[in-house]
Amino acid sequence: MTDPTPESSENDAPPAQVTVSTGFAERVGPDGVRRWTELIQEVADSAHGANTDEIAEMLQARLDADGLAGPPVEIKRLGEAIASHPGGGIAFVYDGGEHIGGPHAQPTGSAHQDTESDDRPLYS
Repeated sequence: MTDPTPESSENDAPPAQVTVSTGFAERVGPDGVRRWTELIQEVADSAHGANTDEIAEMLQARLDADGLAGPPVEIKRLGEAIASHPGGGIAFVYDGGEHIGGPHAQPTGSAHQDTESDDRPLYS
């Protein structure tokens, strides 16, 4: 599988981590997951300067066109992740920790563990 993002970003910011749930992966299959990550990264690459709501609208339109959009709350959270990591790339991982694409994320602890970091994984 090819990575939809380069290994380093223009500003070397840590990547946002987006975690793909097992249920979503089973529903859309490997090609659907790959396409979903590509679409998310395309929006992130074109969203420089956009706010969370604008990014969420771009995500909704792009994902709807391929039948891969999720609930509005998930789209909004993806928009927030992209807006808070401009130029930092997106690390896509399965909920079991397997890397899907993009730069490799720094370990952030369990999604169920309270940490002092606001940079927790986002689940789809």
